[in-house]
Amino acid sequence: FKAVGAARFGVMAGVAAVLTAFFLYIAGALTEAPKTILFSGLESRDAAAVTGKLDSMAVKYDVKEGGTILVPADQVTKLRMALAQDNLPAAGVGYEIFDKTDTFGTTAFVQNINHLRALEGELARSIQSIEGVESARVHLVIPERQVFAQQEQPPTASVVLKTRRRMDSGQVQAVQHMVAAAVASLAADRVAIVDDRGNLLAGGDKSGSMARNQEEDTSNYESGLRSRIESIVASVVGSGHVQVQVAADINYNRTQTTSETFDPDSKVARSTQTVERNASDTSAGGNAVSVANALPGGGATGGGDASKNSSGSTEETVNYEISKTVKTSTVDGGEVKKLSVAVVVDGQTVGEGAGTYKARTTAEMAQITALVKSAMGFDQTRGDQVQV
Repeated sequence: FKAVGAARFGVMAGVAAVLTAFFLYIAGALTEAPKTILFSGLESRDAAAVTGKLDSMAVKYDVKEGGTILVPADQVTKLRMALAQDNLPAAGVGYEIFDKTDTFGTTAFVQNINHLRALEGELARSIQSIEGVESARVHLVIPERQVFAQQEQPPTASVVLKTRRRMDSGQVQAVQHMVAAAVASLAADRVAIVDDRGNLLAGGDKSGSMARNQEEDTSNYESGLRSRIESIVASVVGSGHVQVQVAADINYNRTQTTSETFDPDSKVARSTQTVERNASDTSAGGNAVSVANALPGGGATGGGDASKNSSGSTEETVNYEISKTVKTSTVDGGEVKKLSVAVVVDGQTVGEGAGTYKARTTAEMAQITALVKSAMGFDQTRGDQVQV
């Protein structure tokens, strides 16, 4: 100790302690069970509730960014089942709320509120089961029935979604109809759906919803036509050497036309009515009226021939049925009024290495233009335009 010195001995002891701690850490790390993801993408409130429960269970865990919680891999299933019993992470209160409350002495108001909360929670769970939906919240407004009210106010609903990617129109409509079918007298168009970025996916006024649908249909049509043109042109110039832009003018007006045509030459007698009138009148002639004839014992002074008058008329009414043709034609919206297509293609590179740029010939450009017109369904009468 005297030969080594106190300072050197202290340094050696410190190095030995550090090495011992390092080897103990390595040994512990090697013997510790590997950790895997218990939950990911949790909100701060849900993550705090889960970690609090893990602390009470004396389970070691790690918290990473993005609301990710890591636990020992051999305990994942057991921990998820234990947390699910406490409704963690919170996925809304379902019908189990009636299992935890004492119905004795509960007022009708509290029962209605619990039923509304249970219905909202069950709908949120069902929506979260859809692929691509991380979380969902459902708000229902169900007006109370008024005894003497002439008109009942219809129920409404709003849904807030947190998604991993943008939902297409089919998925949004599926959520709308699922919520509408779960609530009595709720129409699908009265369900508003909003994503976590503040975008209105469905609902609102009918005119705005119709405008959004028309805009989406136009965008889908342009995208499909653009892909078709790029595919056929790329087969000539090569993949990645063509750019296409499409502008479509689509008429979404729905028209209904009704026409009636009468054919006077094809008349048919529908009914005939005949009325015949006959009248006759007979009178005696030569018997004049006088005082002598009226006295007792007085007789007629003379006699004459009797006269007879007769008359008749006939009326005939014929009703004709004229042939009539009624045609009703309905033209739904979605007719393409005009297409404008712009195509940009690369030239050719001649030579090895960087090579020399060479513009495409007129014949090649004409061939590409013909392919584009064929792919887009070019129609000169409606004013389609193509620029290559």
